[in-house]
Amino acid sequence: MEPWTPGVLPTDWMKIIPDGIYEVYKENPELGLDKMFEYAILEMMDGEPFDTYVAFFGVHSI
Repeated sequence: MEPWTPGVLPTDWMKIIPDGIYEVYKENPELGLDKMFEYAILEMMDGEPFDTYVAFFGVHSI
């Protein structure tokens, strides 16, 4: 991501996870995002090295 790129883009997962998904989870726990997030992380752990990196970042960012 270039420093002059404005805002959070749909592909900017390093900002979407902590600033978007986690904020929605805190405001609406009844949506069950924690279970969906947990399932996605477990699925990524069995993937390619980049998937594992993203899963680690997801856990570390919250």
